[in-house]
Amino acid sequence: MTLSECGTHAFLAAEVAPWTTSEKALANRLYQRLRPDELLTADRLFYGFDAWALAAATGPTCQDGARQAMSVNQ
Repeated sequence: MTLSECGTHAFLAAEVAPWTTSEKALANRLYQRLRPDELLTADRLFYGFDAWALAAATGPTCQDGARQAMSVNQ
């Protein structure tokens, strides 16, 4: 799984694991690599309190496919 920049499609970070590891588990490892000045967009399969709480720790603005952008900074 990769954390990629939308404009250039550059990979910012990646997590690799056996096929038995879920995509959500890999995504959870990537959230810690987000920076406060970034916008995280996520598919609806990755939306949930646990995912947003992990992302909130680094302070980006988060948006999923069905909702407007919301700040998770506390």
